[in-house]
Amino acid sequence: MTRDDALQHFGILGMKWGKQRTPTEVYTNRKDKATRKLGKINEKISKRDVKVSSLKNKSDFRKSELTIAGIDAALNPLKIMKLRKAAKKFRKANFKYLKANKKLLRFKNKALKQESIIKRMSDKLSEISPQSIAIGKEVVASGFATN
Repeated sequence: MTRDDALQHFGILGMKWGKQRTPTEVYTNRKDKATRKLGKINEKISKRDVKVSSLKNKSDFRKSELTIAGIDAALNPLKIMKLRKAAKKFRKANFKYLKANKKLLRFKNKALKQESIIKRMSDKLSEISPQSIAIGKEVVASGFATN
């Protein structure tokens, strides 16, 4: 027999040999994993939410400082440095707030994606009927019995 005539099979990457699982086991494991991942994402969302609200408060505070410094600078031209410092602090605080808010939105999008994955898993799981599982078991049993 030449090399071209031989049928070769090297397995599937990541496949667990000798471990057979029913389709319900496969989908429930995936669904559980997706649910855990969603829980972690929701924890991150709640932490980010707190951070975003505190940064928003800080940004608002810096904005009020900026207005006070602006009024002072209008009354006394020597206080322009105070106005510049207040403006710089406001820009920095506002930038941090916007950056944290962007991250929060990213986590919320991840959560939505995980929720859709969980829903699809639930739909797939409900599609498999007990009759089709029984038929599959019969086919597998008859296939192994002839070999």
